[in-house]
Amino acid sequence: MKSYTLHSLFSAIAVFFTVELYSNPSLPWTDEHQIIMVQEAKRVLEEQQKNFPNFEYPIACEQCLLDLFPDQKIIIFTYGSLLCKESAARTLSKEALKTFRLAVAFGAIRVFDRDVPLSTRWGPVKKNETGMLNLWKDPDLNKIVNGAIIKVDKKDLHRLIQREQGYDLVPIPVVLWNEALNSGPEHPRIFMAHTFLASKEHRNNSVYTKSPIQPVKGYANMVKDAAASYGTPYLKLWMATTFLSDGATPYAKFK
Repeated sequence: MKSYTLHSLFSAIAVFFTVELYSNPSLPWTDEHQIIMVQEAKRVLEEQQKNFPNFEYPIACEQCLLDLFPDQKIIIFTYGSLLCKESAARTLSKEALKTFRLAVAFGAIRVFDRDVPLSTRWGPVKKNETGMLNLWKDPDLNKIVNGAIIKVDKKDLHRLIQREQGYDLVPIPVVLWNEALNSGPEHPRIFMAHTFLASKEHRNNSVYTKSPIQPVKGYANMVKDAAASYGTPYLKLWMATTFLSDGATPYAKFK
């Protein structure tokens, strides 16, 4: 009887620590739903990635991108300043803005390591506050970031490429936010999009990332406020999936 009691106790402790280890309190859906989405994202990535090539900065052939799609429009996953619709409207057409949908991307880490020249455009800054948002691709598809998708034509794509200086365009699997929240019996629809990513390697004889640097405070506040405008669960996930330039320190620790 004593042995059985101890065994039960140890089993309970093991279950407790397993739940604590694998449960992610920042997710607005269940762990089981996360597993289903990641498995589906893996399947879609394996089947379709060959049809979605990388385009390194400077992107010389915008038409080559558009030719990948029958309707000559490309789906862009955005995760930074374009979440602010006022900021997006300075670059994108009204037609493109109508396609704006909240989404989640798989296999990425959001970091403030895109190094930009020191500027007071966003308000007072300290010497090392030159970091804007970037993504690191990660083979672990459990690494997710929330953002939005926008479908753009040739003119809008050209404007975006001009805006996103130093960024490659790379494929990434995504799901609509509302479908991610729906943990019903149907599998969520995962599909491929392209996203802007600044490489750590040389592009156009320059390196556009740097660490350690701190976020540009006014810019970071704008993106955070935009995330907050989509509700508490969305903001909570944005905070949990956003890091300083080292890719490990949570953005929440930035003062």
